Amino acid sequence: MTTSEIGPRVDVITEGFTAEKIEQFWQEYDAAFSAISDRNPCRQYYHKPEFVSAMVDPTFVKIVGYREDRLAFFAMGTEDLDKIPWISRAFYDREFSRFINSRFYVPVVYIPLNQQGIGDSGILFRAIQSYMRSKKLRLVLYDHGGAPPNSALTRIILDVPGTKRIGEGPIGTQLYQAVETILTEE
Repeated sequence: MTTSEIGPRVDVITEGFTAEKIEQFWQEYDAAFSAISDRNPCRQYYHKPEFVSAMVDPTFVKIVGYREDRLAFFAMGTEDLDKIPWISRAFYDREFSRFINSRFYVPVVYIPLNQQGIGDSGILFRAIQSYMRSKKLRLVLYDHGGAPPNSALTRIILDVPGTKRIGEGPIGTQLYQAVETILTEE
């Protein structure tokens, strides 16, 4: 798959990344996500062993955009929800039973910090949509933290023509609380 001459080149890849290329992707991905790792109470990105494992796993589709031979964006997704360690496949089976054979979970969406805001996110999400249509996948699933810049993700996805929200808001939440113990005797 390739976009127009004026936009980034987009490749859809399932395997064939060299160790050097995986390390290059890791370095860029880690630099971006470690910079925002303290904005949410739970981890919002892969650790290196998980990242490398997904990169060599052919059940993970990698959608990569290049602009003038530089990485413009990157996403990973899979139809196998058991490959995403922090979610419950049984929840999605129950809540979205009509989509069991037509769903795609995207745990990684990456756009370099110095290229955010130039419109590549729309190209990336249209590329994901094009891949899904080619495989007859109707439901894209993802998660993100509530703090910026991740909190804008759903709005950006819904800007892609041919998408619609299911329900009124998030399909689930995990709440993090803090309770202080007063160090006085009773």
